[in-house]
Amino acid sequence: NGLLFNAWAAQSMTRAAEILRYSNSGWAQQDIQRAETYFKTVHLDALGAGWVSSSNWETSVAEAWVNIGIFTNDRSIFNK
Repeated sequence: NGLLFNAWAAQSMTRAAEILRYSNSGWAQQDIQRAETYFKTVHLDALGAGWVSSSNWETSVAEAWVNIGIFTNDRSIFNK
């Protein structure tokens, strides 16, 4: 269940981070960079290869990868 929970968390947090980044919320550039590092290290490490079964879990993990790729502007993560 840890993989699925991590995927759900990454999906939600990256969406919230995008809103904060582009809504003039006062989020400093160094905080945005810290968030990018967090998503790339903590969540991508926990997602690993991600695909462990043939179920909705795959879709959740794939969405997490896409969202992290979008937030971090990292095409290689997005494409994976």
